[in-house]
Amino acid sequence: APAADTAGALGDDGILQVRAPIGRFSQSHQGVTEEGRTATTDIRVLSSGAGGECLLVARPRTGRTHQIRVHAAHVGLPLLGDPHYGVLSDTVTRMMLHAWRISFKHPTAGEAMTIDCPLPHSMVTTAEHFGLGLPSEFMPALATNSRLPSDEE
Repeated sequence: APAADTAGALGDDGILQVRAPIGRFSQSHQGVTEEGRTATTDIRVLSSGAGGECLLVARPRTGRTHQIRVHAAHVGLPLLGDPHYGVLSDTVTRMMLHAWRISFKHPTAGEAMTIDCPLPHSMVTTAEHFGLGLPSEFMPALATNSRLPSDEE
């Protein structure tokens, strides 16, 4: 059963902080459950389409299996194309989830590292199809790279 009081709180900064424990429901599915491990994800809606579609930025604060997918679905923002937790559509052929920026501390050198990766072409065209703007201030890789990677890269 879903844990109580886990939907998240919208901060003054527009970030929805989802604090909901995640546990295993089956061999391949995770879900929000009182017996789960603590998990926190920050979600910001960057733009919305006329049909209710949204462009999100999610920042997991913990590292649980399927955490972004489970938390987004839990707060009513399921990922398009996600066969387990989201919404399937004839419009897309892949899950609309992409790590456009990853930051971490190098395991041996200890220095902070950030890696940006532009959105694949299919995600850009899907966003355009739904009338979702891709703000360059949140997507610096789009602003600095003239070439978008194909879905095979």
